[in-house]
Amino acid sequence: MNFPTYTSDTILMDPYQGLSVFEMIIHTICFHRMIYKSIKPKEVAHPIYDTIYYVMIDDPNLHHKIMEKLESMIDALKERPSGTVSLIFYHCKPSTGWFSKDEKIEIERWNIPFQWYEVYDKSHHQSLKEQRVRQAYHTLLDKLSSIPAPIYQVINDYLPFDIVDSNKTNSFKEILQFIVSGPPKINLF
Repeated sequence: MNFPTYTSDTILMDPYQGLSVFEMIIHTICFHRMIYKSIKPKEVAHPIYDTIYYVMIDDPNLHHKIMEKLESMIDALKERPSGTVSLIFYHCKPSTGWFSKDEKIEIERWNIPFQWYEVYDKSHHQSLKEQRVRQAYHTLLDKLSSIPAPIYQVINDYLPFDIVDSNKTNSFKEILQFIVSGPPKINLF
């Protein structure tokens, strides 16, 4: 199935900034893509770069879900010099069999490529680093404003989403679960 895939500019940052920069980017995308009901916006100052502000949905449950997913993968992301984090919006197709799970069908993907500076790289001044993050963020805002608002099935007031490390290799347990689950289902009709 074809679904739109969007890619932001590569974000060059220090590893200690990763969590807060990814949080800012993902909250911004969610805010612009999840406008369905009356959502309450909240303006937030970036914790490291105090001159960068972003808007997020003022919902503690949504914020907790985003932070939980980012915190679970941030250490693995810091182990390599670059990579891609993907924000995937999907809808659930109910299962038709007794033992099968609901199928997640991707409807939109946002790829956020990143690259780390060398640890404690003093050759780049803090204002230059801030300028690069700001430039990538403004390019993302331009891209978001040029894309029409989505019309998707909404569950619990928000579009279901997942945050994944696109460069992650599958663990033995995940490969074994795939083998045990049987061949992929092909829906012809």
